[in-house]
Amino acid sequence: MSQKPGVVYIFLLLLLLAGCDFMQKQALMQDRYPSYPVDIQQAVKEGQLMKGMDQEQVFLALGSTVCKTTGFYGDKPVEIWSYEKHQEQVAETYAGTYDCLKADFRVYFENGRVIGWEDQ
Repeated sequence: MSQKPGVVYIFLLLLLLAGCDFMQKQALMQDRYPSYPVDIQQAVKEGQLMKGMDQEQVFLALGSTVCKTTGFYGDKPVEIWSYEKHQEQVAETYAGTYDCLKADFRVYFENGRVIGWEDQ
């Protein structure tokens, strides 16, 4: 019995993307992490957020987001990174509107810096 080639290609692409995230995270931890302030290093190590973190630091603390959108936090226009805390994350390339809606944790950025977050 043969599998459909499309399924195999999608699986391989997802593996490649997951590997890229891992390699990117490893490189950032080696090159950038040591230069962060001690409180940011501790937050990254513990997988926690702090107001003022940049997007690179959030990626290191929380990993890849399932969805990136824009919206409002209060009355401020922001970039929103959505995460799912209880399910495997989907590669950003394949994340769609549904992934944004079912996400149960959101991080809000203004000018590339965390200004807040919320659980759904």
